Amino acid sequence: MKRVLFGTNETQKDEQVSKSSRASGKLACILLILVMTAVVLSCSSAAILAGPTATPTATEVPPTHTPQPTATEVPPTATPKPTNTRTPLPTSTVNPSIGMMSDLAKKLHGEGHLTSTNGVYKRLPTYDESWAQINWFQWRPTGEETNAFVLRTDVSWDSASDTANHFNSGCGFVFNEKDHDNFYMVYLGLDGEANIMRFKGGYYDAHWHKKYGKVGNPSGGAEFVLAVQDGKFTFLVDGEVAITVTDAKINGKKLGLTINSGTNKDFGTHCRMENIDLWKLR
Repeated sequence: MKRVLFGTNETQKDEQVSKSSRASGKLACILLILVMTAVVLSCSSAAILAGPTATPTATEVPPTHTPQPTATEVPPTATPKPTNTRTPLPTSTVNPSIGMMSDLAKKLHGEGHLTSTNGVYKRLPTYDESWAQINWFQWRPTGEETNAFVLRTDVSWDSASDTANHFNSGCGFVFNEKDHDNFYMVYLGLDGEANIMRFKGGYYDAHWHKKYGKVGNPSGGAEFVLAVQDGKFTFLVDGEVAITVTDAKINGKKLGLTINSGTNKDFGTHCRMENIDLWKLR
């Protein structure tokens, strides 16, 4: 084992050269590494930092020819004229009974039974009653109030007895009724008599009657007309004046339909009034 204390000898020189050579080799190796590193970095940069893209060459494309639209003349569509639709006029709904009652009022006026003819028409409900109490009568109010009117109806009657009191059997009207005890009553008896009676205080105090003629008995029918105005009463049977009375003792306005019974047998007396036409005079 060799020792070098302070001095330099050949062996020391060789060791120094050897050390110098090793140092130079190390330096050269370091430089080579640095150069290679630089080359690698340069290649990487070239890969990462791409150069500018070449501008593409502009190629002129000829414009496509767009054909002009052909002008096509469209003839205007003829608008059809609206068809004339004929709307029929509404059918008249005038009740023929109105004209009939107006004509009847004019006829009675011409014969002197009425002083005026203008009026208002109303159809009343059918009346159909039987009454079996001898020598009694009853009436049903119509709900109408007037003391100037023409009343017309088709009447049929029937008696349950051939031996009834025919003078008290029949059909008719209550008129100018003031209340239940004060009124006039008219009827055609099955004995052929036309009767007008005045009742005051619940009792009759006047009785006018006139022979009309033969009527159906125990069954029959006729047209009744009663005209009342200014205290004059005219009762017609089948268009013929049966009795006329002038009286002004009672001035009520209620109107009713009556049945007079001359027998208490079975149904007694039956009265039916239909097509009841009322002409209220103005």
